[in-house]
Amino acid sequence: VITACSQHSPRAMERLERRCDPVLTEILQVQDLRVLNNQMIHDKKAQHTLTTADIESWKIIENTLAERASELYEIADKRRCFQVFEG
Repeated sequence: VITACSQHSPRAMERLERRCDPVLTEILQVQDLRVLNNQMIHDKKAQHTLTTADIESWKIIENTLAERASELYEIADKRRCFQVFEG
């Protein structure tokens, strides 16, 4: 998104960065945590050490992270972070 704006004024790009960088960074962080959570469950399954408690823990974490990701995507959408700039 930011590179698509590079042909526009520097001020427009600065505003876009200020408006979107924090939320887009947090989206990536949340998605990374989801990957780690999923990797943990797959590793335990592969090692045949997966317990019911592990599955319940995974569900709680995944639901919490999925809800946060959804909230962040809504924020980014409202801030027009996914808007494509055309020349």
